[in-house]
This record gives sequence, C-alpha cells and structure tokens, in this order.
Amino acid sequence: MRNFIKILLFLLTFHLTSSAITKEEAVDYLVKNYPGSQLVDIYKSFYQDNFGPGHLLGDSIAAKRYFLSELKDTTDWDGPEFEFTGEGKNFVRVNLDLIRKGIIPADTYFKAFQNSLNRVEKPDDEYWISEWMQIDSILQAKGYHFINEENDRAFINEKIATKNFPIHHSDNYNNNYKFHYRIISLPEFEKLKADYIGPLTK
Repeated sequence: MRNFIKILLFLLTFHLTSSAITKEEAVDYLVKNYPGSQLVDIYKSFYQDNFGPGHLLGDSIAAKRYFLSELKDTTDWDGPEFEFTGEGKNFVRVNLDLIRKGIIPADTYFKAFQNSLNRVEKPDDEYWISEWMQIDSILQAKGYHFINEENDRAFINEKIATKNFPIHHSDNYNNNYKFHYRIISLPEFEKLKADYIGPLTK
C-alpha cells in the first residue's frame, strides 16, 4: 500500500519534481490534461519551452499594461498553479491566479517574467524543425487525434516552411481552459517557488 501511494504521488507531481521529462511523457500529459486542445496547442507548449516568452516582451510597457488588464478583467480562473512547458527543459507556465490569491506579489511575478527573457539561447531553425517533426511523429504513432487536426497540421507546416514559428492557442483551448499564465524560466520559477509558492501542487 505504501509503495502504491508513493507511485501515485510521483505520477501526480512528476512534471515538476525532475529537471525535465521525455517528449513522450510531455505529449501524454498534455493530451490527458487538455483533451479539448488542438494540435496547435501541443505545438505551442513545446515551442514555449524552446523559445521562451520573448515575443511577448517586445514592448515591455505594452506587456505590463496587458498583464495588469488581464489580472483586473479575468473572472474565470483555471489550470494548475504551475506546469512545465514541453519537456520542461527551460520554462514553466505559472498561473496568474497565484497573484489573485495573494501568494505572489504582482510586481514580483512580472519581474520574474521579464527576467526570463533571453534566459536560453534560441535554437537554430533546423533544430526546432527537427524537434517538432519528432513530436508530431510521436503524436501520430500514439494514435492521438485532435479537433481540426488536418487544418492545424497544414498551418503548422506552413509556419515551419517559412520559419515563422510563433503560434497562438486555439479558440478551443481558450474556451475550454481559463488558464491565465506567463512563461517563466526555471531559475526564476525556483526563486518564486522558494520565496512564495512552497510545496503547492495541483
């Protein structure tokens, strides 16, 4: 019984108790926890782990303004307190609800978000293309299927071909999951976790 409990706790928290997970584990986690997502949402999670939040911080003033308006205007909160992006090599999605609950100060959270910019060297184009091809092969080998899959795959292939990699969450994802988060680097996340979050899991 004790061993069973240990295994269960591991399965519930594995995505944030090791430095990274495999592509297969990441794919299974995303499909299981976000069954209403589309192929573009799977792509986005792995993209975020490789590229981080840079495209959101081109204009820091506008980014801060949008951040504060999202905090003020959001009425539905969903999602885990935090979770890996992709394989969890570089970044974590950290829920803005931690600010609403008074666990993390808003300025501290946003500073961690800003400090996450350029925390990793962006991968070469060909490396990312190869990574995505492996991920998509895993999805197909496992027999996973998604809403609007054919159109999404064509859209992603176009993004890959033009090397214009950033992508948005699907409307289905946004409608199903009121998960308001920012991408924070692992070092910045560890500071937040040590100073504010503690052992929270969800």
